[in-house]
Amino acid sequence: MKRKTRIYKASTTCFFDSHDILQSGFEELPITAQHAATILTLKNIHRDPFDRMLIAQAVSEPLTLLTSDIQLKSYSSTIEYIEK
Repeated sequence: MKRKTRIYKASTTCFFDSHDILQSGFEELPITAQHAATILTLKNIHRDPFDRMLIAQAVSEPLTLLTSDIQLKSYSSTIEYIEK
């Protein structure tokens, strides 16, 4: 069985840390059992597990999810497509 793997090269320069993010007014959103359960109800349009968790959180809370991936828009009205 073959496994498809992607390797992303991340920049080692970081201009902020978690303290800066929280001080900016952002709030952390932990992954809950409800989010995990919502994943099971999602249509099988997109297979990326991280994206599917973000979609489940947006649908469950509900929150607006901004994305540049047009495929995600079809999951919910809480998902907004933005062009790059």
